[in-house]
Amino acid sequence: MRNRWAVSLACLAALLLLAGSIAVEYYRSHSSITTAFTRLRLVHELRATALHDLLTSLQTELEALRLNTELKTALAELRSGWQEAGAHAPQALKRIYLKQATGSAGDASGLATSSTTQTYQRAHQSFDPWASQFLRHFGYYDIFLLDPAANIIYSQAKESDFADNVLEGKLARSNFAALVHKLVAKPHQIAFTDFARYSPSNDAPAAFAGVSVLDSTGDVSGYVVVQLPREPLEQVMLQSDGLGETGETYAVGPDKLMRNQSRFSKTSSLLVTKVKTKDTRQGLSGKSGSGIIQDYRDVPVLSVWAPFSFGSVSWVLIAEIDEAEVRPTPWWQNLMQFAKLGGHASAKADERATSSAQR
Repeated sequence: MRNRWAVSLACLAALLLLAGSIAVEYYRSHSSITTAFTRLRLVHELRATALHDLLTSLQTELEALRLNTELKTALAELRSGWQEAGAHAPQALKRIYLKQATGSAGDASGLATSSTTQTYQRAHQSFDPWASQFLRHFGYYDIFLLDPAANIIYSQAKESDFADNVLEGKLARSNFAALVHKLVAKPHQIAFTDFARYSPSNDAPAAFAGVSVLDSTGDVSGYVVVQLPREPLEQVMLQSDGLGETGETYAVGPDKLMRNQSRFSKTSSLLVTKVKTKDTRQGLSGKSGSGIIQDYRDVPVLSVWAPFSFGSVSWVLIAEIDEAEVRPTPWWQNLMQFAKLGGHASAKADERATSSAQR
């Protein structure tokens, strides 16, 4: 009888120990997940703040450009030179300035000129050093001046779009044209476009921002537009502080394509990687949230998401980390792994002993 009681008590003690171990593991796992979500929310908030600061700086710089006396003077002089060149201004200026034609974009010295382009070339020579310094200082890819008819009368980079009309021909369907339409509709507001492939820049992803330039009577005398590089956005999004070995932050646009480089991709993911996940769908529909989901790699992750407005464009900003990194391994799995390793070591020892005995 006492043996049966002893066995029963031993079984009960073992069950209680197992239940206690399971409870401890559950608490440990729950605590780790809760802590990880708290850290992810903080990282997400920091990224959103940094992106907002980038946009605020861009808006401030564009407002300053709108009022810049040197730029307004250059716009007026370049417009005058463009008009003086007449109907053949695009062809004449392309011959003088394009890289493909001269091999020395932005430097027309020594090139044959005609009386119809001399006024333009003097204005260009006066303004181009200022524009070059502006790009070096602020890090934009290019700066454009457009007349009220949307002709690109100045581009510092001198790619194939220089001297074209943004609203006609090959550029009419570009995001550059979309920007100009916004400026025409609302000349007193700063306009933004989302990233899209832009053929004059070797079909690389490009985004644009711009403002209307107003004359003393309040009429539009032209537009100043900057082509945004991807690097400042990448620098913000690729920071890995607080994200361990498997965490990352990224933005997704309305087309469900990434708007920055993935931390874990060796090839470009901007406008390439499709993200058709729960967090993307909810974020693009205006909802914030968090949860454990399958990410774009089909890996279980802890994810925190929220809508983010890039100018007038709706993105979703996502911070995530692999569940496997933050959820602790239960003790019994470690024990089983240890036992497996021990068994493997014992088998190896038996093999060595047998081999030695045979010798």
